[in-house]
Amino acid sequence: MSYESPVRIIVGEMTSKIEDDIMQVVKSYGIEVNKAELMRALQYDRDQYEKGYQDGEAHRIHEGEKPYKDGARWRCGRCSIAVSRFWHFCQYCGMKIKWDEQTDENT
Repeated sequence: MSYESPVRIIVGEMTSKIEDDIMQVVKSYGIEVNKAELMRALQYDRDQYEKGYQDGEAHRIHEGEKPYKDGARWRCGRCSIAVSRFWHFCQYCGMKIKWDEQTDENT
């Protein structure tokens, strides 16, 4: 017999409560809807949102210009924000920072 965490029970109860609350709000606007279909549609929307968010994150990271040195500071080649020599991505624009041997020698 395997151990079953009580957290799953709590989550299940919370999910039912949230679904009931959603149905009450929908009914308060005078809209009649099948609960199972509504929950399926909301889950589909949530999945689409997650997919869009992941796609956006994947495209947020840019390959491009190398960092450059401005006085004593290194700057992002795309947005010119100061970057640390140990960063792999610009913290401001998300561009992947390409450090090479030439920039390594100038640290």
